[in-house]
Amino acid sequence: VLDYLNGGGSYNDLAIKYHIPSRETLRKWVNDYNSHIELKDYIPAGEDIYMAKSRKVNKEERIKIVKYCLEHDMDYKTTAKIFETTYANVFNWVKKYKEKGEDGLGDKRGHHKTDKEVDEVTLLKRQLKQKEHELEMAQLEVKLLKKLDEIERRRFTEQANMKLNMKQSKKRAKKK
Repeated sequence: VLDYLNGGGSYNDLAIKYHIPSRETLRKWVNDYNSHIELKDYIPAGEDIYMAKSRKVNKEERIKIVKYCLEHDMDYKTTAKIFETTYANVFNWVKKYKEKGEDGLGDKRGHHKTDKEVDEVTLLKRQLKQKEHELEMAQLEVKLLKKLDEIERRRFTEQANMKLNMKQSKKRAKKK
């Protein structure tokens, strides 16, 4: 970043010089530096940070993890190791905590807003989707009933043909 700011080359030149995979990474670092956002070195301790097995963590545990991370100078890597979770989870929980406080750490998976909680457009979309589903189910029911009717007609015809064949066989047997 300092090399760029001191005129040491373009983003492309410096990315090549310092083996940075993308010029955009360097551009972001310069923007962060100019915005007085602290740049931190990050050297992952191998694949274990990214490939750690994830486990279920309740809200209270998340709060404890986030507070630990904040108290220890936002050291995501060490926090992830200590609490046996992933670096990404710790990072995301800290981010949510900063944005929304403890409420941001709740597990919202599977939670759907009620019709009273959504705007009119969303409500109308839901109603349309419901009506489309009802129409699809009605069409499937009609198809099923038609198929059932066809099967019953075939069965009735087969039974009638069998009876007719039996009568004809008996008549032939009597004639002989």
